[in-house]
Amino acid sequence: MVSDADAKEIQQQRVKRIQGAMQAPKALVEGKRQISSGSGMVVSADGHVLTNNHVIDHCDAYSVTPADDKAVPAELVAGNPSSDLALLRASFPSNKIAAFLEREPPAATEIAVVGYPQLGRVAIKPILVAGTVYIGGRSPSPDRFMINMDIRHGNSGGPVVDRAGRVAGIVVAKVNTPAVYAKTGKAIYEVGTAIRTAVALAFMRQNGVSPIVAQMAPDLEDAKLYNQVRGFVAQVGCWK
Repeated sequence: MVSDADAKEIQQQRVKRIQGAMQAPKALVEGKRQISSGSGMVVSADGHVLTNNHVIDHCDAYSVTPADDKAVPAELVAGNPSSDLALLRASFPSNKIAAFLEREPPAATEIAVVGYPQLGRVAIKPILVAGTVYIGGRSPSPDRFMINMDIRHGNSGGPVVDRAGRVAGIVVAKVNTPAVYAKTGKAIYEVGTAIRTAVALAFMRQNGVSPIVAQMAPDLEDAKLYNQVRGFVAQVGCWK
C-alpha cells in the first residue's frame, strides 16, 4: 500500500514531468510549434535517431526527446518515403544504442513495442506494449511484417523488440480493420505493421550509419526489458 507521503511525492514528480513537457517545446524552435510526434530509436553514438519518414514529413523543424531527458533540436540526415524511414541527428548523451536482429522472429514469437502512443493524450514517458508476431496471414508488402498488439498514433517509428530487447522491426502503422474486412471479409483486431530490419539496416548503411547487429541474449522479464529498451528509445517531434 502506498503511503500518503509516497503518493504526494509521486504526484509531484508527475507534475514536474508534465510541466517540463509543456515548457520545453515553447523555446525549442523559435516561431514554431510542435504539431505532432512519433517514436524513434538511437542508432549511433553520434546521436543518429531512426524513425518513420511519415513522422517527419512536411515538418519545418524537428526535435528529439530521449527518455528522462529534455527535448533538443534535431536535423534531418536522410528520408525515404518509399521505405518510410528517416534519420535525424541531435546532440544529446547516448546512454544506450539499439542493436538489430538481421531479420524478424517467426510467427507467434513474443515481442513488444516501446514508444510514445497517444492514449487520450501523448504519453510523457515510454510505454511498453506486449504482443506477438502475427500468425493470421502475410503482410501485403515484402518489406514489412505484421504484429499482433495494440498500436496507436505516436508509436510510429518506434522499435519492435524481442524478449531480449533486440530490435526486430520498426513500427509503421495500425492495420485499417474496416478496409481489411471490406476486402477480405475477415475481422482482425489489434494488428499493426512493421518494417523489416533488413530494410532498416540497408537504409542506415546507405546513409553513413554503421548499425549494431545484435548478438545472442537471454529473454528478460517485462521490467528489465522496459528498462533496457527505454535507454535507446526517444520521442520525435514535428514542428511547423
